[in-house]
Amino acid sequence: MSSHSATNRSVDRQSVRPLTPRERDVLPWVVEGHTSREIAQRLKISRRTVEVHRANLMRKLGVPNTASLVRYALQRGLLQDTKEPLRKCSPRRKTKKVTMSNQAKQASREELYQLVNFDIANEEFGVDILKVQEIIRVLEVTRVPNCPAFVEGVINLRGKIVPVVDLRLRFNLPQIEKDNNTRIIVVELEEKTVGFLVDRVKEVIRIETAIIEPPPELVTNVQTRYITGVAKLEDRLLILLDLDRVLTTVEQELLTLEEAVG
Repeated sequence: MSSHSATNRSVDRQSVRPLTPRERDVLPWVVEGHTSREIAQRLKISRRTVEVHRANLMRKLGVPNTASLVRYALQRGLLQDTKEPLRKCSPRRKTKKVTMSNQAKQASREELYQLVNFDIANEEFGVDILKVQEIIRVLEVTRVPNCPAFVEGVINLRGKIVPVVDLRLRFNLPQIEKDNNTRIIVVELEEKTVGFLVDRVKEVIRIETAIIEPPPELVTNVQTRYITGVAKLEDRLLILLDLDRVLTTVEQELLTLEEAVG
């Protein structure tokens, strides 16, 4: 992923940042292949917290997926400080599940909202980091006949065919030439993997939910139905996108067909 403060993280920085104690707790369990639910039960934290730490680990260590995280951790000896053997979590009784569910809801309310921040046509947008699988440079795109104008085509992402949507065209903005800043944000939409083409990915930021307000009319060139809210930062506004709304159900089905064609 492409300066660093108390509230944000640079995406492109190559150096590995120190891991927090909780991230070091989560790391060996991720490497062992445990699910977020199992890790949450073992460490007594919410599943959302586990997903945030998992995303932070991959961002800090500069790896695109869990498999790369495993290789990196083993090569760099990041698992040497593990205090106890890793083992599968035993199933919890029903009463325990209810208790953990309540704790998860409470933890979720107390946490900050973490977003991937990117630019389209000189406007800043943010999407929930838990929706984002990875961020990649532009790959060779294969055009697909009879697809919507805003669909660039499909890419081969490590053997998986992924349709790519140009958000500029989807928002009826003029298309521009791709450059070194252009990125594809790969996300999961209702069990479908889709890539969204953006002008530039800036950083991962954390904001308080208290500063998010409903989108006012005419705040942006983007249609309001795609927007979940607007965050008032110190010197600018950040538009929060709901990528599930960017594509209608019919359009998502068309993308599924394109994956098959690809």
